[in-house]
Amino acid sequence: MPDAVPGFKRLLMLQGPVGPFFWLLARRLRRQGIAVHKVNLNAGDALFFPGPGARSYRGRPEDWPEYLAGLIEALDIDAVALFGDCRESHRQAIAVAGQRNIPVFAFEEGYLRPDHVTVELGGVNGHSQLMGHDLPPTAVDAGAVVPVGNCFPALAAWSVLYSVAKDVGWAVFPHFRYHKPNSVTGGLAYVRSGLRKLLRRGRDHRLVEAVMSSGNPYFMLPLQVHNDSQITEHSQFLSVAHLATTVIRSFAMHAPLDAMLLIKHHPLDRGHCCYRDLIERTAGALGCAGRVVYFAEGRLPSLLAGAAGTVTCNSTVGFSSLWHGTPVKAMGRAVYNRPGLTAQCSLEEFWTAPQPVNPVSVSAFAAFLKATCQANGSFYAGYRRTGILDAIVGRMADQYEHAGSMPALARSRDPRVTMGLARQEPGSNPGSRGLISTGAGEGAE
Repeated sequence: MPDAVPGFKRLLMLQGPVGPFFWLLARRLRRQGIAVHKVNLNAGDALFFPGPGARSYRGRPEDWPEYLAGLIEALDIDAVALFGDCRESHRQAIAVAGQRNIPVFAFEEGYLRPDHVTVELGGVNGHSQLMGHDLPPTAVDAGAVVPVGNCFPALAAWSVLYSVAKDVGWAVFPHFRYHKPNSVTGGLAYVRSGLRKLLRRGRDHRLVEAVMSSGNPYFMLPLQVHNDSQITEHSQFLSVAHLATTVIRSFAMHAPLDAMLLIKHHPLDRGHCCYRDLIERTAGALGCAGRVVYFAEGRLPSLLAGAAGTVTCNSTVGFSSLWHGTPVKAMGRAVYNRPGLTAQCSLEEFWTAPQPVNPVSVSAFAAFLKATCQANGSFYAGYRRTGILDAIVGRMADQYEHAGSMPALARSRDPRVTMGLARQEPGSNPGSRGLISTGAGEGAE
């Protein structure tokens, strides 16, 4: 969609993905006559978006909403763009924009990974306008998908540069508080992650191969990043550990005695957390220690294709499982967690009677996402090869044009209300192929 022209004229960008993506998108929009302004909240932001149109906010967090409201009025802003709608500064920005009926484009990692990114008007994931609404019966195919390839080296490089710049420039932005570790802590986590991968790869592969060759049915539980807003904002769980212990307890009580539970650690969380002791202790106490396997290394496509089912909070691995024909029980809010796609029974029932996957429904839903809120490409590399900038501009133009006909944003931002669930303490019982390839990582805020 190289000729798409968004209807807005003055866009305000806040924090974007690490790297130059927002700067490149701004340059692309300016070629179409759109005035793009940017607010940098730390030196890492400034490194990747030095200008033109950039300004710095060095004030206190409590003064941010007033500053932003004044800036929007002074610049006559008619659209806002940001990455991650759960960051506190972005929550406040969405509220300020909402009071003025100004649309907000929320960017996030793709629902269809690894070859897509997400851009949605109003919010993403549990805040998506897709939540709780019926989808059109048909959708226009967005065309062929260009594989993004391995973007992790670029992501790692941009992340390190961003983190170092942020820490070095703390004196210029003394009041900024980041939601991730500093550059030293983050660097140590990368080192620890690499060491754990080397030390445990062989052991993990042997464990997984033993389960797959045993002939026993097995269920997958893919864990998410410890600080993923999908857990902290869009579920009833207090943490990834809470999710894991809840699922193990249900598995021990209700799964067939010959079934196995494979719990896969998230690769991007390998250097930060380890749940081995917790999982082994919990499984031992519940009498299913030999049936619960915790690992970090293993090819997800093969594992998903052979699984009896996948249990997840709201990981994108859930939709990948559906694409592989594997039944899914989603425990949290997810755009794909809807009748006709995921199992709507209780977790207790899922262990013995998982709902079969309807491949027609899965394909139709994927096509709908691709044609509305997904753009082929990556935030971190391969911009020209995938044509992601043109695709993003096209999505923004289409969503802005049809903003008036989109479902109202009347939804609670508290998952305890919208899900009809109360958050439980970890020790309590809460009660009752080709279109998509499985990515190795997921975004965390």
